[in-house]
Amino acid sequence: MALKAMDAQASRLLLERWLEENLETRQIYAQLIQLAGNRLLVDKSPTYGFHKETLARAEALFAGAKYIHLVRHPYAVIDSFARLRMDKLLGIETDNPYPLAETIWAKSNQNILNFLAAIDSSRQHQICYEELVTQPETVMQRLCEFLAIDFEAALLEPYEGDRLTDGVYNKSLSLGDPNFRKRQQIDPKLADAWRKVQLPQPLSFASAQLAARFAYELPQSVIAPEVTLVETELEVRGLKLCLCQWGPEDGPLVLCLHGILEQGTEWEPTAIALAQQGYRVVAPDLRGHGRSEHVGRGGAYNLLDFLSDVDGVANHLGQPAILVGHSLGAVIASLFASIRFKSVKSLVLVEPVLPADGSDQEAAQQIATHLNYLAAPPEHPVFAELSIAADRLRATTPVLSLELAQKLASRLTKPCEGGIHWRWDKLLRTRTGIGFNGISRSKYLRLLGEIQAPVTLIYGDRSNFNRSEDLQQQQAALPQAERIVLPGGHNLHLEVPHEIARIISQTGVKGS
Repeated sequence: MALKAMDAQASRLLLERWLEENLETRQIYAQLIQLAGNRLLVDKSPTYGFHKETLARAEALFAGAKYIHLVRHPYAVIDSFARLRMDKLLGIETDNPYPLAETIWAKSNQNILNFLAAIDSSRQHQICYEELVTQPETVMQRLCEFLAIDFEAALLEPYEGDRLTDGVYNKSLSLGDPNFRKRQQIDPKLADAWRKVQLPQPLSFASAQLAARFAYELPQSVIAPEVTLVETELEVRGLKLCLCQWGPEDGPLVLCLHGILEQGTEWEPTAIALAQQGYRVVAPDLRGHGRSEHVGRGGAYNLLDFLSDVDGVANHLGQPAILVGHSLGAVIASLFASIRFKSVKSLVLVEPVLPADGSDQEAAQQIATHLNYLAAPPEHPVFAELSIAADRLRATTPVLSLELAQKLASRLTKPCEGGIHWRWDKLLRTRTGIGFNGISRSKYLRLLGEIQAPVTLIYGDRSNFNRSEDLQQQQAALPQAERIVLPGGHNLHLEVPHEIARIISQTGVKGS
């Protein structure tokens, strides 16, 4: 109506003609841009953020488009949405608009963050509403610099003049903020409007986590969702593997791989923190570990077998994942990421290690030891009670609470004559099979260079699993990787699980 100086009826007829001609969205925008002449076309549509497909289509339709992300405190947004009954404007029937308002705030902002993670930083700009109303000139000058346009004082007078804020028809209401016409100037007191809001129910944990990313205070209580472990069975190459799972089925996928003689549930402290943010975490018991099947007396455990099992699990899950590996699991995860590019959104390696690279004499001795072990594998030690097995785990990782140690030990052991013993396959006690049927250090390092996903390396400041030369070789093979050192030893996922979860969620956004 404004660009062609026509009334509502003429505009409707034009739209109907475009529909009859079956014009594409791209063509309609092209007409608007042409009519705008030397002016910028700004599409301000808050509902776009709620639909990932729409955001993706914007990038497909326009070359070099710039994106402005306006964020506001969730308390204020939710209160405004519910008070103005915006649910009715959206045509959604609900007796309680507050949960809907929170969902729209959280999902829209998360969708936008995920979308912008793949957009060059020069084409995106975030504005904090609270800063906008308290420092409007500074904020608008920055915005003008971003858009490469001249700053004008009229930007600080949004309520003056004809700004296309009237209704489509004479005397009809605007489709925008119904309070717009009640204001005469920018009101800095609106920055603190959220402090007066008392929501009828606490924010969800996921919303609180998102608000924290914008550095918003949340003085009211937050609901931490209850997260439970679900175990399912998956057959891969004739062997039944146990998959440990936490979080919503439709959440972004995190696939975690444990180390030698460990189990999928060792990821539980990290998984719960991620699941409370809306992630779906899957941690398989690798073959011969936990509750997955053993290969049998005549079998062996080779690196390629573990890798193939992960390939089968990934195919079953059917979507790209944030891939996380600890120790041996980090080796498997790295090899998988170097081969299955499309299956890995980002790669997080917790205390990664390198394949052994000993001398020929050492190799001969290792093979002899391995053959002797296969001929007569020693029996597992028998523990009279569960607490003794739990103490063994705590000796390895002293920061483990007694409760978690007992929980892990109960799943890692099974009854036997005289008490209980470890559940994992005795054949796993020697690593020679994994090393000699695996891959050389030099080839492994070359494969690291093939990884296309963003990589994060996490080390413990008290760990002795890597020599200084090992660390140098890893980082030389992955020069673009982010390197993080955390307080702790080798089992960081058990020592600082919340910090590991935070890093995983951050890398997930980068890899989206």
